[in-house]
Amino acid sequence: MNNRLIETVGIDTKIRRLQDALYSDLNDTGAINGFGRVYKNIKGSGVVLEHHDENNEYQDVLRSDDSRFFFIVGDNIPFESDPRARVDIVFMVDLSTFYPNSEIRKDEQFRIKCLQTVRESQFEIKGLQLGSKYLNNMVNGYGSDVNFKMDDLHPYHIFTVQTEINYNINTCN
Repeated sequence: MNNRLIETVGIDTKIRRLQDALYSDLNDTGAINGFGRVYKNIKGSGVVLEHHDENNEYQDVLRSDDSRFFFIVGDNIPFESDPRARVDIVFMVDLSTFYPNSEIRKDEQFRIKCLQTVRESQFEIKGLQLGSKYLNNMVNGYGSDVNFKMDDLHPYHIFTVQTEINYNINTCN
């Protein structure tokens, strides 16, 4: 399912366009859930990453029961002529749903497919993080812990594409 915002403005407009492209390109080979921008919300003594849905509710995106991707916008957005934001795109996937007949691990093939879609967008790729260490570091700083049944052991694969994007705060849909 592509959990997308209907009305967007600013950075959410850019994210929705890339979210739609990724969902279209990845959903033809396996079931994946796409999410737009997620929020770092404090729960108890820690932080959770949550998507705000159309029912005005938050849902945790750090779940390992399906394949998914989501966007995390950096906390610091400098303004020059237009804002420029760091946007990390996190992929948490079960490779066997995308390559069910493969006897070898196809993590590189899956990453290349994702990177090609990102490259065709206005997002500038700055780096790639493999495994769940990035997510652990993000939430551990707030006293949380991320435990996934799927880390980077076959058939599971987690990686983050680090990007930057310029956007116009007045751009809608």
